[in-house]
Amino acid sequence: MAVLDEAALHEVARAALKAWGLADAALELVSQSENAVFRVQSADGETLALRVHRPGYHDLDELNSELCWTAALNDAGVQVPAVKPTQDGQGYSTVPVPDADEVRHVGLMDWAEGKTLRSVIDDSTELNVQAQHFAALGRVAARIHNQASGWRPPAGFRRHSLDADGLMGNRPFWGPFWEHRALTPEQRQLVLAARRRLHGELSGYGKSKDRYGLIHADLHAENALIHDGRLTIIDFDDAGYGWHAYELAVAIYDHRNHPNGRAFVRALVQGYRELRPLSDGIVAALPLFCTIRSLALLGWMHQRPELDGNADSRGLVESTCRECEELLSRPA
Repeated sequence: MAVLDEAALHEVARAALKAWGLADAALELVSQSENAVFRVQSADGETLALRVHRPGYHDLDELNSELCWTAALNDAGVQVPAVKPTQDGQGYSTVPVPDADEVRHVGLMDWAEGKTLRSVIDDSTELNVQAQHFAALGRVAARIHNQASGWRPPAGFRRHSLDADGLMGNRPFWGPFWEHRALTPEQRQLVLAARRRLHGELSGYGKSKDRYGLIHADLHAENALIHDGRLTIIDFDDAGYGWHAYELAVAIYDHRNHPNGRAFVRALVQGYRELRPLSDGIVAALPLFCTIRSLALLGWMHQRPELDGNADSRGLVESTCRECEELLSRPA
């Protein structure tokens, strides 16, 4: 399936809006990365977000399962953009791509106002203020896990598993990271050795409700919007069954090497523990799951050859190899 240019995306989005009776709404492309996101302004002044999903990542059953869970999270007090069903009550409109033998699934939801939590944290120079935001992110993670651990998904609910195989197996969810084009033969062997080590450790880590269940799986500070003192969590595209330690590792990952990184971890954990128990063992595992996150990102980048050669890709390869060396230097 081809990558759609902006003109084709607009055609798909415009066609999809008919399913909501919004064919004449104003439409503006605001983001094009994993999915394309449009800002929609209806004739009556309502602002909405329309998301054109990338092909091959989730089928319609998996996408509808995502909507089912986010609706349940909203009911449990986790602020998530509410979904707008189509005029015939469906969660998505499936639209043919112009001049191509393929379709795109398109969803519509409330527009989430606010600044990204990352920008708010990075713009602040006060440790207390930054720590408060990480504590708030920890509380949101706890609310998500509390809801998930007590919720029984309906029949037909289906999302991927980010378990030992899903993260470190032969076909990991975010791609074969050991095949990244920038890896030297020596680095590839290092990464494969780390993968074997991590798969073994995860296989024995356990899946009890105190440590494993439905997670957002991409709960970093770019996916949390703050407005009037409240956090709205967006982008559940990666949500699936996984370890709570992975959730928290993702939350701290981009700031783990910040001069105040340890204080941020303490704040994140403290906020989480205000609403849900968290063992010291899970906290101690966060560095391990940060290494897993690095490898997952390497797989994600491998599947995007357009990123070859950019500074982020080269830097990730080098830092991930250092993390793998450190991992393998520790006793098993």
